Amino acid sequence: MKKLLALSYKGSRQYIQGGDIFNALTDSSSEITNQAEVFINRLVFRRYARHACELTTERPENMETVVGQVRFRSLSDGTLIDGWVVEKAIPVSDRQVFDESLLLAAATLDQEGRSASLADRSMYTPIEDVIALTKYLNCSVSPQVRGNWIFGQVDLIEPLSDNYRSLKIQMKSLIVDKFSVNDILLDGRQIGAIRFIVGTP
Repeated sequence: MKKLLALSYKGSRQYIQGGDIFNALTDSSSEITNQAEVFINRLVFRRYARHACELTTERPENMETVVGQVRFRSLSDGTLIDGWVVEKAIPVSDRQVFDESLLLAAATLDQEGRSASLADRSMYTPIEDVIALTKYLNCSVSPQVRGNWIFGQVDLIEPLSDNYRSLKIQMKSLIVDKFSVNDILLDGRQIGAIRFIVGTP
């Protein structure tokens, strides 16, 4: 099965932000998997996307067009379903306003403990909160990198739903100028981990 994802540019970016791909995949998950209740178990990015993207459950013949790989998990029986995010030769025409400073205004940083927190849900989606807070933490702990800290992978053991209050990102490991692995905690409960890598859009 194949489905064109509803995507737009975010802020001043000239590429599709990983959080928007995550949200579009979540919105399409039931339709593409034919499962009533599924969530993203793993999402790994291979490269940036600057054009519209398609989600397919059929392994692409040309892997150079693959932006990322996703694995959905059924809540009912644990079934795993693999998918690929493929870039198409279709321009992106929409752009969303996004002010990361508003999201981070209420964030607290424990640089020594290598963690960052939001005591309350922001106006943005959960994955946007997670990405912004992880970027904030990584840039604070390891500011001098050859490129930018960017969202590279997320692994979840349960859905990243919005029925929580507090969010905490705890850095688990760091390879300077290469990547970091960070635990995601909702209301003090770990639900997965997000990996950031150093790259250039």
